[in-house]
Amino acid sequence: FLESEERRDLFAELSRVRLPGYTGKLKPAQADFVLLLMVTGLRLDEARLLKWENITDSTYTITNTKNGEDHTLPITSTVQSLFDRNQNDSPYVFSGKIVEVASMSSVIKNAADAISIKFTAHDLRRTAATVAAQHSFSTDQIGRLPNHSNKSVTDAYAQRTAEALRPILQTIEDEILATYDADETEATDEDLRGVNLDEAL
Repeated sequence: FLESEERRDLFAELSRVRLPGYTGKLKPAQADFVLLLMVTGLRLDEARLLKWENITDSTYTITNTKNGEDHTLPITSTVQSLFDRNQNDSPYVFSGKIVEVASMSSVIKNAADAISIKFTAHDLRRTAATVAAQHSFSTDQIGRLPNHSNKSVTDAYAQRTAEALRPILQTIEDEILATYDADETEATDEDLRGVNLDEAL
């Protein structure tokens, strides 16, 4: 996972992409894609294949999960801004130039190269889980992020269970976007005691 200083460097790079004079390889939508992975712990294709039709005023639903069950998440303030910035005519939030959906095949590598730190999309997933563990969320709570809603349940139930995830997602988001002292927020063995991140993810 990315440690606090590395998270800060990555977020700073993602923030620079939209500034005049930026000369890096990332495009604005690609920076937002990495940010979405970073603050939600979504798998790469879960974020890449997100469709506008599955976004409501307060939630968004991932329909291509690893176990085949839809999973609905609450829209936090950062995710709402991200959606607003990326409005387009494609069915997908992250549209491609030639095909409807962006491939994002080199985006993680370009982001990693920009800050000279090697990491994968799964490392961003582990980072989100680690931040949650630092803030005393349990393995069970962290484990709800990858997949918590069932196709057979009603929309009302999906809405309620999505809202139950808001505190953990908001905490992850606040920590990653905050300006903080890395020495004060670094994970310790004591912080993560009893939390099995591999089991949660």
